[in-house]
Amino acid sequence: MGNFSGTPNSATPVIKRKYLNKKNNLKFCEQKIVQNFILIWLDASIGEAGKDFQYTISQINKIFNSITLFTDLNTCREFIEKTRYEQIFLLVSGRLGAELVPLVHKYVRLDSIYVFCGEPERHKWTKEWKKIKLVSNQIETICQLIVSDAAQCEQDLTPTSILSSSDSLNQDLQQINSSFMYSQLIKDILFEMTYDEQSIDELANFSRKSYPRNSAQLKIIDEFQKDYHKHTPIWWYTRECFTYRMLNRSLRTFDITIISMMGFFMKDVHQQIKEIHSKMSRRMGPFVVYRGQGMLNDEFTGIRNNIGGLLAFNSFLSTSEDLKIATKFAQQSAGRAGKTAILFEIEVDPTLISISFASLNNLSYCNEKEKEILFSMHTVFQIVQVKENTGNIWKVNLKSVNNTDLQITRLTEHIRQEIGEGSAIERLGRLMIALDELEKAEAFYELLRESTPENDKKAFASIYNQLGYIKYKQGDYSKAQQFYEEARRIQEKMLKMLN
Repeated sequence: MGNFSGTPNSATPVIKRKYLNKKNNLKFCEQKIVQNFILIWLDASIGEAGKDFQYTISQINKIFNSITLFTDLNTCREFIEKTRYEQIFLLVSGRLGAELVPLVHKYVRLDSIYVFCGEPERHKWTKEWKKIKLVSNQIETICQLIVSDAAQCEQDLTPTSILSSSDSLNQDLQQINSSFMYSQLIKDILFEMTYDEQSIDELANFSRKSYPRNSAQLKIIDEFQKDYHKHTPIWWYTRECFTYRMLNRSLRTFDITIISMMGFFMKDVHQQIKEIHSKMSRRMGPFVVYRGQGMLNDEFTGIRNNIGGLLAFNSFLSTSEDLKIATKFAQQSAGRAGKTAILFEIEVDPTLISISFASLNNLSYCNEKEKEILFSMHTVFQIVQVKENTGNIWKVNLKSVNNTDLQITRLTEHIRQEIGEGSAIERLGRLMIALDELEKAEAFYELLRESTPENDKKAFASIYNQLGYIKYKQGDYSKAQQFYEEARRIQEKMLKMLN
């Protein structure tokens, strides 16, 4: 693919998205979530679909690909309770908000609440709840704040893993941070693969289905498909659009479909960083970079409790040499309910760190003078110190250390021995079985079944055998037996052919 580097075609799992229907109150259509956040709108009169409704949908669709509408409080509450991965932005009427907010405010996935009402001064109850960001009768003002807060949420949800200082290679795979191992291995495997031009088309076609009502993103997707090679991979990555949002979310939630579909793009960004790094690192001494963001309280507690351990950033890591810029990002999360504002101060020694990094002067989409340094995927640092700074911001000191590479190499080799050899997808499937991530393992083997040539009977026998094992572990013994019998039938046929 030019100077830089696609992925096997795969079935796309979907979730249901709720829309209003006059007959039964809620209408369902299929929509896959590809971002770290969703918008929920609860209002008993929302079915009237007046100008406020139309305006809000048009504005929110500029950044949210998933909007869920409710008129019933209990149905809305159940949906919030069951949301596992996405941060929720809740837009609610004053009357229903007074009932709902006390019931759901405690949930970690509920990020921010916005109350849309005719008379804001009447709703004094809103002052009791920290997650309520705004009470207003101006829907335009509310929409502007939601869009701004969602952008900050994206910054805060950079996927990370902690490898405790007490972790040992003698532990079982399930006891070591699974996300650390998964992201490390998937990076290695994806970067080994070769890709073709069809990969761009597959990602573009998938993205259009994911942003069906977002005219701004659809325009960018068309541009991406047509003009991908006119710009650098870093230019596309730093553009605040579907590429960054989908990649960040897929790595945080281990979304197999999207990760594999974006493999060519991850490899291209990595290759460009690597090329820039090879030219600049030889003339660089030790330096310091900063990153400001918010972090969920339980994730921050994990960092505080693991001084001396390792912190891995599982996606590409954006940092700045400018302390003021990083501090500004941290301040935006200060005082937010359920989050801790963090300022990372990172000491980097180019002679020790094995991950490539690049200065983005004149390379990013914004082309702003932020003195940005972009690290490639799965950069790992040691946690040196955590202390409270000024203005409700916690300072976390990280550094590159020479024993990190040895630790990671030993762990990676340990994983590779556990999962054995084979194709990229086959190895990922075995890893998921070892980690007891059976749904992910099944998805990988289904991908493998679809992409295996029909005449490769030995491979099919192995695939069916593994699918049988997965179903057995899941307790679906009938389906397990079907897969095992299919594997046995293929093996018997192969033996007859040999004889």
